[in-house]
This record gives sequence, structure tokens and C-alpha cells, in this order.
Amino acid sequence: MSELGILRQQVVPIFEDNSSAILLVHNPNVNSVNRHTDISNKFITENILQFKTISVNFIPSQLNLADLFTKLVKEPLFSKLINSLFNLYKNPNGVNNI
Repeated sequence: MSELGILRQQVVPIFEDNSSAILLVHNPNVNSVNRHTDISNKFITENILQFKTISVNFIPSQLNLADLFTKLVKEPLFSKLINSLFNLYKNPNGVNNI
């Protein structure tokens, strides 16, 4: 980030529901299976392991808000994620409060 002139004091969290992806960024060893990701993965791995400016954390799929934008999410999970996204809550009578 400093190359872009952006100074950041806090760690940027990335939430991932794929445990294999988390293991891949925490293990910089390249093998025949993941060598095609080496260049694109270098930036992330460098910032996680060396500079510690990014943290990759596990999040269960049921709580992953990014799934709203990348997957077909069915009810009732869709409503739960939308409510979480907009911090909405339902009254006992079922009406949303904003």
C-alpha cells in the first residue's frame, strides 16, 4: 500500500470460507498443483507473512456476506445475509426497522 502512497496503520481483514485457500496463502511453497497462482499469490502472501498488513480469517459459508454477490443464495439464508449486510432487524410483528 505504501507504493501507492497510502499509509495504513490497521491490518486489513479478508474473510474466506475456503480452508484450502487459507492454507495456500499461509504456505508460500510452490508445487505443481499451485504454480499457476504463484505470481498473483505473491502479493497476498508477501503482505500476510512478511509485512503483516493483511489477515486471512475463516468464516463459515452461512455468514459469508460476499456469497450474496458471487453465488445463488436461497431463502432463508438470503434474508439472513441481507439483514446482516444492512444491519436490519425484524420486529416481533415481522416489519423491518431501518
